[in-house]
Amino acid sequence: MECLNAQRTRIDNSFVAEVIVAHVREVRRRLPHLQLAKAVIIPESNMSHIPVQLKSDIETYYCLENHCFMIEDRSVAGREMDTPGSRTTHKKKNEMCALLGEFYLSPNKLRVLAEPITTQSEYSPVDDVREEFMKQMRAFKQEMRYHTGPDGAPEAELIYSGKKSGNDDLVMALLIAIYAQRRFFQDPRYSSQWHR
Repeated sequence: MECLNAQRTRIDNSFVAEVIVAHVREVRRRLPHLQLAKAVIIPESNMSHIPVQLKSDIETYYCLENHCFMIEDRSVAGREMDTPGSRTTHKKKNEMCALLGEFYLSPNKLRVLAEPITTQSEYSPVDDVREEFMKQMRAFKQEMRYHTGPDGAPEAELIYSGKKSGNDDLVMALLIAIYAQRRFFQDPRYSSQWHR
């Protein structure tokens, strides 16, 4: 059964790689001022093997032009390693939401200024991307999560989530992009990607 699951993950990753590459190429085709733009890819990396395979697939099988992956420092089983993408912990979500609220959102206002660009819509369960995005933004809220602390005492943690209402993938993509764009221009390991 484990081999089947590993194979299924490999198939899913290949499809995700195909969608990402198709999307980048479609954005470049439709928006001439972005034809030579660097595509910065930031997969959610809570399961580290998935973005590693995704990066390998894109670089090996799809030959995507002018792109880079953002890398997150993390420790796995006591070893330091660089993993493509962004690991979204509750603490980091709080930081992301604070950044979004401080610089990008006005209270009780939500506007999408351009039509979303979608590719391979025949595979998507979403009919209207703009409406789905608005729905997910409205459902993404602070909630109190209760758990038992390391000493056995009850603890409460304030977190952000939209999972109770269904899906929050589009909101998470927005949060990761906003959070990562600052890192992209501040972290010295990316200066060769944008500083010419």
